[in-house]
Amino acid sequence: MSKIKKFIYLTCLPTLVLLLLIEFAIRIHKFGFDAAISPAIMNSLFGKPEYFQKSKFPEIVYELRPNLNTIFAKVPFRTNKFGMRDKDFSKSKPETIIRYACVGDSLTMGRGVKLSGVFHTRLEDRMNHEMKPKKFEFLNFGVGGYDLRQYIGVIKEKVLKFDPDYIIIGFCGNDTIIQPDDYYKPRTFSGNHYGNLFLHSWTKEWIHERYIRLRKNNNKEMIVKKEKQTNEQISIKPISDYLYEKLNVVAKISKKTKIPIIIVHLTYNGGEIVINNKLKEVCRSLDIPFLNTGNFFPNDPVGNYIKYCIFRHDGHPNSDANEIFADKIFDFIKNNKFYN
Repeated sequence: MSKIKKFIYLTCLPTLVLLLLIEFAIRIHKFGFDAAISPAIMNSLFGKPEYFQKSKFPEIVYELRPNLNTIFAKVPFRTNKFGMRDKDFSKSKPETIIRYACVGDSLTMGRGVKLSGVFHTRLEDRMNHEMKPKKFEFLNFGVGGYDLRQYIGVIKEKVLKFDPDYIIIGFCGNDTIIQPDDYYKPRTFSGNHYGNLFLHSWTKEWIHERYIRLRKNNNKEMIVKKEKQTNEQISIKPISDYLYEKLNVVAKISKKTKIPIIIVHLTYNGGEIVINNKLKEVCRSLDIPFLNTGNFFPNDPVGNYIKYCIFRHDGHPNSDANEIFADKIFDFIKNNKFYN
């Protein structure tokens, strides 16, 4: 055997096998065994451009395509003829039905959770089971990536046409981000922004994450000081103003239409104190019913993340978190009699 062949057999091949094993171990840790071995599942993780289309309503910008039947974030993902991740139903509300419209982003849409496990589906099932003879219907208007400005557009242009009795806005922590005007310009949905995720090196990404974290730890005082300045100077004051501006529009819609609109802060992180307090304060000033689901989870961001995320690479709430959301929203609806 030549020296080159011997070197390949004794050094290169074992190294290559080891790297492949590390790669698959990281994939299993981040996404689970099924995603690690399945190109179809792995490539469904972040959605595809063909799932979306440009909306004819400028305030909404984009929307889900109707009649989808695919896989998104490892779970079956289907839309009805209205482009909603929901079952089929009539646009006109039957007289015997109490209808709730759920508006929000990917948390309301139910990213990474089977439709049967998302909070509004659980709510519909439980209320129809426990509050007979009344009949209830929960419509899902959630779309990943939406924010407060788009929620308002969805309510104005879509929700009201379905004649709801109540509207629930699923608020997410990043709804406090003030997007630039370019974010609301019409978008094109061609090509795959993420490329082939199955061929992507998650080992390289893991190393990069650890490198960034190490740099942050080595510069902890500087980072903390900078973040404190950012929170005080950039985030907190604009959050209050921005929330009041947008939720004031929501309050006016509710008053004009006489449809109660409920704000639910969908979070499993009991530590989102600053955002929650600002949101609660604004809702109280505008007389908007408000529920914070974070109060019902331990104040343990790391432990909660591990227990309630859909998979370690994605912090969207899983089915267990959605079950708690549903239970607490049910109690809130029942205690406040938002079912008459």
